[in-house]
Amino acid sequence: MSSDKEPQQSKGIKKSDVLSGAAITGVITFILLTWSQTLPSDSVFTLYVTEQTISFTAGLTSYLITLALAFFRYEISLILHERDYTKKIKYLQQIMTLTTCPEAKKSLEEQRNNLLKEAAKAIVEEKI
Repeated sequence: MSSDKEPQQSKGIKKSDVLSGAAITGVITFILLTWSQTLPSDSVFTLYVTEQTISFTAGLTSYLITLALAFFRYEISLILHERDYTKKIKYLQQIMTLTTCPEAKKSLEEQRNNLLKEAAKAIVEEKI
């Protein structure tokens, strides 16, 4: 069951990955079929190149490429979280060092703590 609170980015395979996987499978199948037609009849590979092996190889390669794309998307989303929150916290820290008013400093510390909590929550919600 899925809920509305699921994060946008995750390491898992998504519908777009499945659609791109279908296209990747088609391209790989075309490449393998074209390559297999150029094999000489006395080639070592001729015995092993059948419709079943081409289909299996294309499907397996597509699956591995799709997993790699999902993993890269996950890693990129974590890098983006790090960049966004690190900059915000750094600038808040700079403002806090310039502030002399104790009330303003306390307010800025609360905002920084809230931002740290948001950052931790965003990272934890990323699906592994």
